[in-house]
Amino acid sequence: MQPRVSVVVPAYNNADYLGQTLDSIMAQDYTDFELVVADHSSADATAALLERYAARPRVRVLEPTPAGGGALANWNRVSEHAGGELIKLVCGDDLIAPTALREQVQALDENPTAVFVASPRDLIDAQGKVVMQARGLAGLRGRVSGREAVRRSVLAGTNIFGEPGCVMFRRELLVREGGWDNSFPYLIDQASYTRVMLHGDMVALPRTLASFRI
Repeated sequence: MQPRVSVVVPAYNNADYLGQTLDSIMAQDYTDFELVVADHSSADATAALLERYAARPRVRVLEPTPAGGGALANWNRVSEHAGGELIKLVCGDDLIAPTALREQVQALDENPTAVFVASPRDLIDAQGKVVMQARGLAGLRGRVSGREAVRRSVLAGTNIFGEPGCVMFRRELLVREGGWDNSFPYLIDQASYTRVMLHGDMVALPRTLASFRI
């Protein structure tokens, strides 16, 4: 049987941090998930690091994604190999809290009309020190119309939902929308969230469940 959640990690030159990222995923208190990771033909020791995780339960390390194609190539590759009903993409230098999967799955289960859930995140530096706490969501709380959430983000002039590690959504909608939307590369996450949220509601959780490394 397929796991409920697919956590997908598109790694690229992340050897210094990728172990911390994968360990934060494997430390979840929710176990019905798979971890799919692919190296985008990195020039550092990312591939060697992944060899240490390849034999672990629930982990699938794909063959390296061919060089080129920007972030879109590897984001789509790991997402296309996902089999879960729900998907969370975590970039190869970010972290998620031990309760992130459980809390976000629960939020979607308790709100059947929701297609997307997001939480605030901390911003951390290269050493993992928190430099800004609980950023994101622009005051949104609880279940909100997806269209209203998108409107709020447009009016704010920024991505209020945060990076992919902050969110979880229904994978079938990403597939229906043709994968990650790279029409404007710096908005690949926000543009893709928008397409998903137009299909239903979103849930804004109050607790910080991710860390984005700057």
